[in-house]
Amino acid sequence: MFKVAAYEPEWTLQTGPLPGGDAGVKATVGAMRGLVHKDLFHPWVRGWVADVLAPLNPGQPDALLQRLAETVRRSFQYVRGPYQVQLLTAPFIHAYRLRSARSRFFGNCADLTMMQAVCCMTVGFHCRYVTVATGTHGQAYNHIFCEVETGSGWRSMDFLVDPKKPLVRAPAYWEA
Repeated sequence: MFKVAAYEPEWTLQTGPLPGGDAGVKATVGAMRGLVHKDLFHPWVRGWVADVLAPLNPGQPDALLQRLAETVRRSFQYVRGPYQVQLLTAPFIHAYRLRSARSRFFGNCADLTMMQAVCCMTVGFHCRYVTVATGTHGQAYNHIFCEVETGSGWRSMDFLVDPKKPLVRAPAYWEA
């Protein structure tokens, strides 16, 4: 179902034909979960997160989360993927690019979601993925984002979709 993509042969998964609807969503989220859990303890990820959070007190979880959210937002450049193909780049590759003096990483909403989840989970936050459909074409979903559990509930890390845009389908929640 997922195969290696040509432009990042070692680190990017590309879908072959995905099943339609919820089965395709489930396959994509499963691949994302696998990449995040594989990279959770990767030294490049942990090193980048440590660099970002170094000036902060570890006893301030809201400040840590805010710093991670702002830094990932400033570092991310959205790139639309090919039509009907899902590309997933391993989070440790993005961390490597960011640590090697590059100021940005590139990807789609799935790449952003994985990077947010792996960074937050590295410092102990519990995360989940949320899939939504904001279009009118009846797709199972066309956007995914990360939510982080805080002491007061779930906090959205999404900044790509206008929160006022109507959903055409109820959100689905997935364990990160």
